Amino acid sequence: MTLKPIALIAAALALSGCVATTNAVLDSAGTQSDPTPTTTVSSSTGTAIGTALNAARSQNGLSVVQPNAALMAAAQEQARYMAATSNLTHTGSGGSSVGQRVRRAGCSYSWVGENVAVGQPTAQATMDAWMNSAGHRRNALNRSATTYGSATVGGYSALVLAGGC
Repeated sequence: MTLKPIALIAAALALSGCVATTNAVLDSAGTQSDPTPTTTVSSSTGTAIGTALNAARSQNGLSVVQPNAALMAAAQEQARYMAATSNLTHTGSGGSSVGQRVRRAGCSYSWVGENVAVGQPTAQATMDAWMNSAGHRRNALNRSATTYGSATVGGYSALVLAGGC
């Protein structure tokens, strides 16, 4: 999947010396939100996304999820792939799915979900975008989730949640 025409504008602005990104998110069902331009760029870490995730879960009466090395590896793999290909997608290298990446990283799961996004200036902004999208919110607040992994590379973020890992 490629981003809407706003990505072309962002690329042209970046080439002209002005940095621009899109605030797009894509849930594991493949639904993309409408991107809006922004001119602020910063990187967020997996830990910051996890903090924002657990705050949202606590605010909704859910238990926190614990970081998991296998899920961190799967999230990192997807964030790197998206950054390398400039493509917001759930399909990874070699056509892999989130389930395949998680199993390859060493996690046998009973439930798995993935949220991806591009262009939010902070981890909190990324989480806010996900919480304002039905599919992303469903993943983040899934009662089956017990562990998570997250990563941001080149403005592309991936959050992987699993149960039974």
